[in-house]
Amino acid sequence: MSSIINQKDKKYYVPDIIKKFKAYVDKKHNTYPTLERLYLENGWTKQTIRNIMQNETGKEINENTITYWYLKLKEKQRQGILEKLYINKSVQGLIFLAKYCHGIGINKEEETNNGITELDFKIELLKHDIQTFFTLARKENIDTAKKFIHLEGGRSGGKSEQVARYVIAKALERQGQGTILCGREVQKSIKTSVKLLLERIIKQYGLSNYFHITNEEILVKHNDVRIIFMGLKEASADNSDTLKSTDVLFLAWIEEAQSISELTLDKLIPTVARVDDYQIIFTYNRHRQTTVIYDYFFQEHLPRERQELLQHIHINYYDNKFNSPELLALAELDKATNLKKWKYIWNGEPQTEFEGALWTYEEIKDLNLNIAYDKDNYVRRIVATDPATSSKDFNNEYGITVLGITHEGYVHLIADESGHYTASEYAKKIIKTYFTYECEAIVYEENQGGDHVANTILSESKSVRLIPVRATQSKYLRALPVANLCSQGRVYFLHSFAKLENQMLLLTIQGYQGEQGESPDRLDSFVWGVYELLGLKDANSIDVYFKRAWFKTIDFDYTPKNKVVYYSYKGSKTVFIRLDYFYIREGINYTQHILIKDIKVFDTNEAGEKSKEYLDGAVSAIAFDNENIDLSSIGINQIDRIEIEKKKLIEYATYSMPYIQNSFIYIDKRIENVIIDNVCQYIPEEVKENHILETILELVYYEYEGENIK
Repeated sequence: MSSIINQKDKKYYVPDIIKKFKAYVDKKHNTYPTLERLYLENGWTKQTIRNIMQNETGKEINENTITYWYLKLKEKQRQGILEKLYINKSVQGLIFLAKYCHGIGINKEEETNNGITELDFKIELLKHDIQTFFTLARKENIDTAKKFIHLEGGRSGGKSEQVARYVIAKALERQGQGTILCGREVQKSIKTSVKLLLERIIKQYGLSNYFHITNEEILVKHNDVRIIFMGLKEASADNSDTLKSTDVLFLAWIEEAQSISELTLDKLIPTVARVDDYQIIFTYNRHRQTTVIYDYFFQEHLPRERQELLQHIHINYYDNKFNSPELLALAELDKATNLKKWKYIWNGEPQTEFEGALWTYEEIKDLNLNIAYDKDNYVRRIVATDPATSSKDFNNEYGITVLGITHEGYVHLIADESGHYTASEYAKKIIKTYFTYECEAIVYEENQGGDHVANTILSESKSVRLIPVRATQSKYLRALPVANLCSQGRVYFLHSFAKLENQMLLLTIQGYQGEQGESPDRLDSFVWGVYELLGLKDANSIDVYFKRAWFKTIDFDYTPKNKVVYYSYKGSKTVFIRLDYFYIREGINYTQHILIKDIKVFDTNEAGEKSKEYLDGAVSAIAFDNENIDLSSIGINQIDRIEIEKKKLIEYATYSMPYIQNSFIYIDKRIENVIIDNVCQYIPEEVKENHILETILELVYYEYEGENIK
């Protein structure tokens, strides 16, 4: 402590007293686990300082010296607040800060004289904790003057914890009744809301006496403020519209706001804005490049009036100084071993690539021609539509896209008029689009309420031509030909269509990765439009199942685990596939990958002799055959004969697709043409037999299905 003495204060510096005082403090620091416990349990009033000094030195200490060191101790306490105290925060620590560093509630007399109540004291603690969190994070605090607060970032950034404190403080200090809404787009039950988090905060700060907590809501006793919890999608529907009818709604907290729909936003903002002191707080991790919430508040040319009402705070796990060392280590491990995962889960960056997706972000950007529409460029123009799965306007959108085919045979996406409509609005919109772009037909899916869709459209105009189409495969398989045509330069967009592009990024081999209950209606209508203009049928296009781009040629050093030969007896032919295993680290695990080095087909009766040189050096072989072919001349020490369940080619292909697509299978440059000719031109409706393809798919099926078939 001597370092904080200056020349003016030297008269209070008594070396032997200070030395013993410092020793006492050091001893206490070693006894108590946190600084706040040290200060709380020892009082640390001016009288405490007097007692310590006098007891430790056996001398009477003058008042000026005690006052000086008491003030110096408080100064040191203040310096330690942001550096140490909050690392091990506790409710007692907050009380210490309020009482000893901010002078709140020091004694009952002061409380009475200043009109400070216990509730004022506890509200101040809540606010101070929020302020300290953002100060430590080097972020601005939540601005009570702003109307729209966005807290965005990755996992463990502390967003929800601080907003929960803010909500409790606003509920307690409001003068008069009102409603606070805590909502998310889809809320299956009250258990999926933030109610438990709010209850924890209430208990943590000793505020239970001020609230009445029921199974469905939280009530403030002294001002009748209600905190309610709501699924916004259902609450925005015309048949209930509970959101619109919520009384005196002055504060709304929308969690997981990356999922909020345009319809919800359109109804939420006017409802909350009916009171002067309204505020809406959005917390989210923006997994997608474009979302409704982001488009609405952060479009490129945002009106100045809206900018002035907006606050955007981006905060991540490394900003949150209350995260444990274990959590920080876990996040950093992901960063070191799986940067892609770390970026969108921990760092809050929009995800631009999904595992098994048909389109990547870069591929979609290349589709944008950025040119103006000119009807003379097209020999045909159509409207393609995919209806919402329900007539309720809070459900999925009606997909409405306009496409044209040029004189050179290129398909262009001209317009996307999709949106949330009632059945009547949908009919009017699609007819208006049809005549605006002078289209020749409307393409619609007949097995998705086909008669109803047709009748709805014809009720608005009977002069349009309707072309029904029928879905016979999954959305992914149906979109595969279109994705391949995009990669081949046959399909383009006149300009960027952000919402449609977002759906393209989310369509994967595992299914559509949108929010719960969401359907890619824009994408479906676009796919139907391409099918019609290019005369496609379901799964009837080159590269339908396996794109050449999925087969990576190896361009890095690797250590092979084993050299293996796969061979399969196909009647008069025997197929040999020579490969190496190698392993790639993904996260904390290593995953097996396969390099196909060569492929050969021999007549079965000559397979043993002809393959001898070709197979020389292989360590072992795995045979998919039901008959014992004599391969004794090959010279391979170990041959495992495997009988796997015989499946149709389409079943093998469906199973193997994600492994091939996600680069588990690499190929040698020398067999590129073999892969293209035998694998990449596989068309399920036309190709019933392909020896090389079947053997490759058996290989993948055997390797990754593993114990289920051995």
